[in-house]
Amino acid sequence: MSPKRPENVSSQDWFQQIPQNHATKGRLRPALAEYHSKYTPAQIAAYEQSVAHKKLVRAQQTTERLVHGPKKARNTGPKKPATSWQLFMMDFRASQSDEVKRDMTQVAALASTKWKSMSDADKAPYVKKAERLREQFKIDQAKVQG
Repeated sequence: MSPKRPENVSSQDWFQQIPQNHATKGRLRPALAEYHSKYTPAQIAAYEQSVAHKKLVRAQQTTERLVHGPKKARNTGPKKPATSWQLFMMDFRASQSDEVKRDMTQVAALASTKWKSMSDADKAPYVKKAERLREQFKIDQAKVQG
């Protein structure tokens, strides 16, 4: 198979070059044969075995996909609860202007600075809500597991 024609070469010129490419291949065949002769039969067998193994694995994967269909998601349980930081970040994002919301890096930097400067009393509502969500998650998870 010939390589793809470059955009800067016209199709007429490209077709004229095809016989030259085949002639070049003919000149290189002895060098290629010499290169291959340097391999021992054991090396050739090992290479052929690895190629055959790769083909076998690929065929098995294809067969599995066809027989069993696409893999299903393993996690069917409840979604993990948000942390106190994530809850704060949701409120903080909602309170920002549309102009600031566009730059997520800036929003994260502002939120981080504010979160670090907040006292434990200011963080308490977020911590309590996160604990409630965590408890509800454990209850939901126990229901799913049976």
